[in-house]
Amino acid sequence: MKKSSIALAALGILLLVLPACSGQRQSTRKDALAASQEDGKSRKRPDQDEIVCKIERVTGSHIRRKVCKSRFMWEMENISAQDFLRRPRAGYQLR
Repeated sequence: MKKSSIALAALGILLLVLPACSGQRQSTRKDALAASQEDGKSRKRPDQDEIVCKIERVTGSHIRRKVCKSRFMWEMENISAQDFLRRPRAGYQLR
């Protein structure tokens, strides 16, 4: 019960943070594309709009499910989760 409520809270925070991050990421992708065109270098990068499916386990269950998202969304989810884990916790202070 406690694990599922923690996972649900983390998912809720992730869903709130992702839209804010997507606007920032999009502008940096445009800047990077413009810079590579100016340099005349063409680097082959994986397509960020390509749909990638992964099989994930449902928390608290042995059942697995197939989750499909774009490469960009998988990357943003990973970055958001890492930021959440690095953020200081409420009620804990370093002295």
